[in-house]
Amino acid sequence: MFSNARSISRLICPSTNAYSRKKVIEDEIIKNAANRLILLMLSPTAKVIVADLIAQLNNQMIDIGHIDSEYEWMKMGVTNKVKIPHKHTAEFNFDDKQVKLEKDDNFDKQIISIIE
Repeated sequence: MFSNARSISRLICPSTNAYSRKKVIEDEIIKNAANRLILLMLSPTAKVIVADLIAQLNNQMIDIGHIDSEYEWMKMGVTNKVKIPHKHTAEFNFDDKQVKLEKDDNFDKQIISIIE
């Protein structure tokens, strides 16, 4: 979905209970925000983080919700939502406790922080 982006930096956050790590997530965003569009996919926690940081950062921040899962389903050509093993699919409670990321060297290079 982001293959034409000039650069991508990823903060990997907990797939469940992200709100419990909100302060750590916000600190990492602030630390890495310079000259970046910030896209958040953290369920309700994303809205809270945007509200907390909007006055503090001079960045555009967008809560893109489940667009990544929707894009994957479109690429798969499915007509019903199915489990995506390496992605959080909360709206159907398909996830185990933690999402297991696929091995992908390009994706791995984009990770600047993993918040557990």
